Amino acid sequence: MQDNDEEAEERTRIISSDSDATRVYDAPRRAATQSNKSNQPSVPTGVTKPDQGPGIALGTVIAQRFIVEQLLGHGGMSVVYRARDLEKVRAGDPNPCVAIKILRTNLTDNPDAVIALQRETKKGQMLAHPHIVTMHDFQTDPQLGLSFAQMEELHGYSLKQLIEKSPKGLKDKDKAISIILSIAHGLEDAHKRGNVRSDLKPSNVFVTDYGQVKILDFGIARAMPGSDTDQFDAGSLGALTRGYATSEMFDREPPDPSDDIYALGVIAHQLLTGTHPYQEVLRESEPIM
Repeated sequence: MQDNDEEAEERTRIISSDSDATRVYDAPRRAATQSNKSNQPSVPTGVTKPDQGPGIALGTVIAQRFIVEQLLGHGGMSVVYRARDLEKVRAGDPNPCVAIKILRTNLTDNPDAVIALQRETKKGQMLAHPHIVTMHDFQTDPQLGLSFAQMEELHGYSLKQLIEKSPKGLKDKDKAISIILSIAHGLEDAHKRGNVRSDLKPSNVFVTDYGQVKILDFGIARAMPGSDTDQFDAGSLGALTRGYATSEMFDREPPDPSDDIYALGVIAHQLLTGTHPYQEVLRESEPIM
C-alpha cells in the first residue's frame, strides 16, 4: 500500500465530544507514538491562559504521572488530551497512553462543572456497557488546580463525521441499522439504571476502527425522577442542542427516556437519508445555555 493510502486510513483519534459542538483534530498514529520511547517526565509547562487555548499546555505533567502529549478535541465544558501514563511506562506496558478529560480553565472553579465531571466518571464506571465509553478514574491535581477524568483512548471517527461524508445516507444500510441498534442498546442499559443521556447527537457517538459504537459524555446525563441514582442534576449546566432536543427539554421538564429516543430517531433519519428531518433547525443546532 502506498504512503498516501496509509495516511488516508489513519483515522481521527478522539475520546469525547462534550456537551456542545466539538472540534476534532486529526492525529496520525505514528506521530503520536514517537514520544513513548522516553521514560522521563517532561518539565511541567503549566496551564494555558483562557485566551491562549482551552486548557493545558502540551508537556504538562498532571498528578506527577500523566504527560500531556496531544490535544484530541474540546467542547464547551472540557478538553480531551492524549497522555502518557508513566506508571504504565515503568511497568513496560506496550500501550501506555490514555485519554485525559480536563475542565476548561474558565470552569475549574465552577463546583457544578467539577461535580458533573466526577459524576460522569462514576456513571461510566457503573454503566460498564460495551456501547458506552469506559471511564477509569476521577482525580485532582492540587498543584495545577484542576480536576480530570481518565478514560479509555478510542481510535476511529465520530458519527457526525460519518454522516457528513454520506450526504445521501449510508450506502450500507445494514451498517446504519447496526449503529442505530448499538446506540439503542447502550441507552437501554443506561435507562434501566435510572440515567437519561440527554443531549444525544452525532458528535457524541463514536465508531471505532473495529466498528464498535460508543456513546460518549455521560457527564450531562440526568437521573430520572424517583430513581435511586445520584440526584445531582447536570441539566443545571443548561446544555442542549436544538436539532436533537425535545420540547420538554426546552421547557426544563424532568428528564425522561423519551428525550433520548427522540434524539436517536433524528440520528437514525440522518444515517439512512443523509439529511436532518428539520433542516431549518439543524442550521441553528449550536448548543444553547
